[in-house]
Amino acid sequence: DQNIENTGVADGSEELPFTSIGEALTMSRSGHSVLIAPGHYTEAVNISGKEIILASYYLLESDPAFIENTIIDGGGVRSAVIFDVEEEMMPSLIGFTIQNGKGAGYQGGGVTVNANSKAILSDLIIRNNSATSGGAVQIGANATPILQNIRILENSAQSGGGIYLSGASPRIISCEIVNNIASNGGGVFMRSGSNPLFERTLIADNTATLNYGGGVFIAYDSKPVFSYVTFAGNEASQKSGGALYLIAGAEAVLFNSIVWNNNPDAVAGGNVGELSKLTISNSIFENYSDSLQIDNGEILGIDSVWTADPLFLNEALGNYYLEENSPAIDKGLTYLEIDNTALYDNGSLPYDGVRPDLGAYEYDATMLNISSEIALPSEFMMHSAYPNPFNPVITIPFSIHLRAHVTLEIYNLKGQFISRLLNTQLDAGYYKPVWNGTNHYQQTVSSGVYILKLTAENDSQLFQASKKVVFLR
Repeated sequence: DQNIENTGVADGSEELPFTSIGEALTMSRSGHSVLIAPGHYTEAVNISGKEIILASYYLLESDPAFIENTIIDGGGVRSAVIFDVEEEMMPSLIGFTIQNGKGAGYQGGGVTVNANSKAILSDLIIRNNSATSGGAVQIGANATPILQNIRILENSAQSGGGIYLSGASPRIISCEIVNNIASNGGGVFMRSGSNPLFERTLIADNTATLNYGGGVFIAYDSKPVFSYVTFAGNEASQKSGGALYLIAGAEAVLFNSIVWNNNPDAVAGGNVGELSKLTISNSIFENYSDSLQIDNGEILGIDSVWTADPLFLNEALGNYYLEENSPAIDKGLTYLEIDNTALYDNGSLPYDGVRPDLGAYEYDATMLNISSEIALPSEFMMHSAYPNPFNPVITIPFSIHLRAHVTLEIYNLKGQFISRLLNTQLDAGYYKPVWNGTNHYQQTVSSGVYILKLTAENDSQLFQASKKVVFLR
């Protein structure tokens, strides 16, 4: 085994470990485990031609603090981690935060899994990365990786803010794909016959800023299965398909899942290529009816499809666990067969109660106390905008604890006015406006540094704050 500390002379021993991940990988062989000490590693990590385990000390201690404190940073100029291995190899990446990567071409910003790979990605936080295709993760043709226990947060891309699939068939298990943005497919974009399985996964609060598929964009003969998945709070801000958008022969199956409060609609289809189809079974689907249809396709509801409110603990704050009296509890099934073909079979799925609960999470009584402690903001606060640098859009989160008149304006470094995003009364709460890099005349601005100025004022208080962001064309 190889070890890496953040200081010292490197020879790979516990006493004198390597000082960079790349150095340890160069010296490692298939079958090795490379353990990374807590630290901030700004480098491109290429796992090439070797079946190794690259892990933080989380692998040994199971302490989530090691995930948060062992950081692989792409430096804003490259994909942070690339898997490029032979088809029969199964390398593993375990227990890191991966951030600030920038993918070029068909590379993901955070992680790139090249064609034919069977990589295992587990217990990761992948956040604040950007790319053309796959802000957090890009998975290539015929790849069949496993992604499990991963939080994919606040990434951006033109296609697939969280994940981009091209002819890939990963298993995505117990993941959270949240607050990602893209022109198409805010959370996930798939094409070219991708056949992924999503299980016990949250796809929430993602945004398609220009076109379609706030949650997931499904195209060109792709056939995903979503089982025990929660789609909530996703938005196609300019067009349609808040949770799901299907086009060109896409066929999706939604089983044991929850689709709730996605905007401007839950599902939409596009008039390109072959007919598309969405099959919904044993799920909660807001505003479902037998007459619900999509352009150039069909929606088929089989078994039970309910329209009752799933009763999330605190949807406004992104807490999509279930309340004690949720109608989603004990409604799940472990087997789905359509036209004599088994599409889902998992009798070993762990659960509490009589049957599994619908959606991403099993009901957890301990979450009730956590939810009761979550309240409205206690102060005015302008949080860090993300991703930064950005292209094409940036999210600007802030919170106010009292009703106030709020303005959010953008200036260049010369102090010249660029655009006004907000000029309105807002109630106490949390807000996430988006800037798309255009000026007051809807013209794309030049690359450079811009200043975000937030003002919130009421009869008793005046709050002002500013943040600098970088726009890259």
